[in-house]
Amino acid sequence: MNHAARRDALASSLRQHEYDFGLVTALVNVRYLTGFTGSNGALKVAADGTATLVTDGRYKDQAIAEAPDVERVIARDLLEALCAGASGRVAIESHTVSVDDHTRIEKLLPGADLCSL
Repeated sequence: MNHAARRDALASSLRQHEYDFGLVTALVNVRYLTGFTGSNGALKVAADGTATLVTDGRYKDQAIAEAPDVERVIARDLLEALCAGASGRVAIESHTVSVDDHTRIEKLLPGADLCSL
């Protein structure tokens, strides 16, 4: 199974559970879904299947080379960039997100319904 097929399967699951977005922050899962092997990255997948890889400037060229089939955003604040445009029912990897990051996500997504991915 290739990366695009894996993201499609995730998007299908998001739709099935009536989530609008999934925020993938565990690096092993980012790699599984995109091929990106950098040590700083996160992925936003919408229920419609669109995906955005967020990383910082150190990994710009690597992100282009390893994840050419997703939108890429280069930002210093990964969580802020990851949450941009997300709303509604948002699935997060609650088993790996720190309490501090969970609190920040809640502040960055006011009114969003956070659910476990």
